[in-house]
Amino acid sequence: MGKTILAALMMSLGIATASADEVVIGSVEKEIGKDEVASVSIYFLADVSMPSVNELVLDLHNIEMNYPNVKNIYLLISSYGGDMDAGYIAYQAIRSMPVPVTTINLSDVSSAATMLYCAGTRRLGVDSSYFLLHPAKIRDSSWQDPTAISQLLQENKRYNSLFKKIYGSCTSFNESEIEAFLNSESNRLYISQEEAISRKLSTGVIDKLPTSELVYTIRDDYSN
Repeated sequence: MGKTILAALMMSLGIATASADEVVIGSVEKEIGKDEVASVSIYFLADVSMPSVNELVLDLHNIEMNYPNVKNIYLLISSYGGDMDAGYIAYQAIRSMPVPVTTINLSDVSSAATMLYCAGTRRLGVDSSYFLLHPAKIRDSSWQDPTAISQLLQENKRYNSLFKKIYGSCTSFNESEIEAFLNSESNRLYISQEEAISRKLSTGVIDKLPTSELVYTIRDDYSN
């Protein structure tokens, strides 16, 4: 099932053969073979966008196809959020993996990035990390007629319904609490790692990052 869903997502994103940075850790004398890779880490240090999610889906597909003995996948996230559609695609791709994915908040997981985080089978964070939960937004600077405004409102309602569905499944917030912080930007929630645990958004805290034989990085800017 995982292969079928990931393949469909890759086709919808137009993914071909491009890939993110990849580092295989091993000694100079003896490289680690694909069959020896038991753990993979993906560092998602980017805005949530179609290009960054394109790379993430490709990385997940590559792991599934080429590393048969992987037992642990860690998705380490630091992201201010971004595109809601891209976030939901990533959410579905992560949940479709046959190998459970552990998501880790490296510093901040905000807005649409919480969709990626909530997709984890286990959801961890470092002690000083935080989360931002707030209403979905639509960026549009042009003049709009009543019909266009109505369409924008419907789109915004759809995006908030995605948030509501996901938060309802990965937190202990009740329906009225979720509706409160999704209905008004003034009700946005900044949540510490400690509070995230109490609210079931996070399942634990770590003091050391995991080590893996295979490491991917996804970033917005590769110039430095």
